Amino acid sequence: MATAVTETKSKFMQTLDKMVAPLSKIGSQRHLTAMRDGFAAIIPFTIAGAIAILFVTIVFGGWGAEKTSLLGLLAHASGNTEVHMTNLFNADTSWVMTGKFAEIGKYGQQLFAWINAGSLGSISLYIPIFMGYAMGSGRRIESPLLSGAVSLAVFLVMTGADSSLFGSTGMLVALIAGLAGSELYIAIVNSGKLNLKMPAGVPPAVGRAFGALLPAFVVLFVFALGNIIVSAAYIGLTHGSLHLETGAQLQTSAKVINSTILQPFMLFAKSGGEVGLLFVYATFVGFLWFFGIHGTNTLGGAFAPLSILMWIDNMSGGNNVLMEQVWSGFGFFGGSGGTLMLVILSIYILGKGSPTREVAKFALPAGIFEINEPVIFGFPIMFNVKYAVPFIFGVPISLIWPILAIKFGWMNAPTLLAPWTTPPFLYGLIVTQFQYRAIFVTALVLITQMFIWLPFVLWQRKEDAKELGIKIEKKNLFAFARKGAK
Repeated sequence: MATAVTETKSKFMQTLDKMVAPLSKIGSQRHLTAMRDGFAAIIPFTIAGAIAILFVTIVFGGWGAEKTSLLGLLAHASGNTEVHMTNLFNADTSWVMTGKFAEIGKYGQQLFAWINAGSLGSISLYIPIFMGYAMGSGRRIESPLLSGAVSLAVFLVMTGADSSLFGSTGMLVALIAGLAGSELYIAIVNSGKLNLKMPAGVPPAVGRAFGALLPAFVVLFVFALGNIIVSAAYIGLTHGSLHLETGAQLQTSAKVINSTILQPFMLFAKSGGEVGLLFVYATFVGFLWFFGIHGTNTLGGAFAPLSILMWIDNMSGGNNVLMEQVWSGFGFFGGSGGTLMLVILSIYILGKGSPTREVAKFALPAGIFEINEPVIFGFPIMFNVKYAVPFIFGVPISLIWPILAIKFGWMNAPTLLAPWTTPPFLYGLIVTQFQYRAIFVTALVLITQMFIWLPFVLWQRKEDAKELGIKIEKKNLFAFARKGAK
C-alpha cells in the first residue's frame, strides 16, 4: 500500500515538473524579463505623476475639481467663490475660486502639473531607456546604458519626436523601440563588424561612445526606413495605391501603429473585452504562483502597458477596470491569491498547536501590506493541492464587486495611483479619490474571500485535530480555536 502511494506521488511530481519547466522558461525569457524590469524601473515616475495629480486635483482644485478640493472647500467656506449652475437642465452647481485663493490655486496647479508632465506625462520616453538597459545588461554588453539611449533614439525616430506621443499614447511604440531597437543594436555590437577601434590613449568613455557610432546609426537608419515602408503599405491599403496621392502623406510608424492596433484595442477594451482580460490575468497569476513561478512578474510585462493605458483613459472620464488599481486594490488582499483572509481565518479557527496557525501569526503583518511570500512558502500554497482552488479562483470571483461598482457608476473608476503595499481599505480610498463607497466595495471583496477560504481552513482544522489527537465538537465549528490544542 505504501509503495503504491509513493509511486502515485512520484508520478504526480513528475507531471508537475513537466508542466512547470516550460512555464519557467517563459518567465525567464529575456524579452519578458526586460519588460518586467523596465516597468519596475519606471514605478518612481508613475507614482510621482500620481502624487502630482493628487495635488493638482484634491489639494488645489485643478482640472475641474474645485468643488471637491481642499483649497476649493476653504475658499467656499470663506466666501471666496463664485457659484454657477452646471447647465439649464441640471440643478447641480459648481464654483470658481476668486481672490487670493484663485491665485494660490493657479500657482499650485501649475507647479504640480509640470511635475506630472515630466514624469507620467513623459512615461513613454522612460520605457525604452530602461528596457534597452535591461536588455543590454542581460546580454552583458560593454555599455548597456548606450543600449538604452539607442532605444530612446529609436522611439523618437518612430514617433517623429511628436510630443503628443510621449505620454501613454506612445506606450506600445515605446515597447517596440525598447525591445526591437536594443535587440538590433546588441546584435550589431556583439558581431563586432561595425565597431570603431579607437587609439589606446583615448579615454574609455569616449572610446565606447565612438565605438557605438556606426551600430547606433545603422539601427536608426533601419527604423527610419521602417517608417517609410510601414507608411507606404498603410497608404496602399487605405488609398488603393502605393503612390503618394493628394491627402495621403507619409506617416511615422507610431501613427500607423496607433491607428491600426492601439485604437481598435481600446475600442475592444472599452466595449467590455477588458473584463475578460482582467479575469484571465487574476486567474493566471494564481495559477503560476501555485507552481512556484512569480505570477505578477511573469505577466506584468504584458499587462502593465494595458493597465497604464486604461488608467490614463479613466482620467479622461473612462470607467475601465483592467488595471493594477483594481486587481491589487480590490483583489490581491494579502498578495497574489488574496491570502489575507486565509491568514486571519487560520489564526482564529486553527488551534494553538497547529503549525499552520503559527505560520499565519508571523505572516499577518506582511499580509496586511500585500506581501505573501510567508504564506506561499510557509503554509505552503505552492504545490499544495488543498489550497489550489481558492488560491487560483478566489480573486477572480471576488473581483465581481469592483467591476460591477465601477461599470454601473456606483463607485469612481480609479484615477490615482497607490503603492502596491498599501493596506486594504486605504488603497481603494486613494485610487478612487477618497470616495467613501470604496470602503463598502473593499468590505464586500473581503467577505467574499472569507467565505471562499473558510471551507479549506476548516479542512485544515480537521487535519490538525486528527494529527494532534483532538476531538472537534460538530456543534461549534470554532470550539477548537478557542480551546486550543492540549
